[in-house]
Amino acid sequence: MDEKNALHEKRELVPAVPGEDRINFLQQFFYDMELAWHLFWDGRVSFFPKLIPLAWVLYVLMPLDIAPDVVPVLGQLDDISLFFLALKLFISLAPRWIVDEYLERMGLLKPTAGDEDVIEGEVREVTPEDPAQEEPEKPEAAG
Repeated sequence: MDEKNALHEKRELVPAVPGEDRINFLQQFFYDMELAWHLFWDGRVSFFPKLIPLAWVLYVLMPLDIAPDVVPVLGQLDDISLFFLALKLFISLAPRWIVDEYLERMGLLKPTAGDEDVIEGEVREVTPEDPAQEEPEKPEAAG
């Protein structure tokens, strides 16, 4: 697992309604659609995952179907189920750190516990010639 994905493993989705522990199906669908839209047009997402939505569009436009569209309900059900499958697969194949970036922008990602505890600093190499390395003189004990 690469470092960027490892940093984003333990994040949780924020519920749509504060105080509610779950996101309902319809809200999740619209969030996934918005996320997929951003991911599709993001140049950092490779071409391979972007083939999945394109393949779904081609499947819907093809005259051959798993269940023909002339069969009521069943014909449309296979198109819809493959749409949800393609949507989830596309999002899951996109790099996790990019997905998390868009979820943060959408306000749907809780920060991890350690995010606010980051301390920034500088590294400086100290050599023996550097006066900062010399130990300060200890005061002599009065005695």
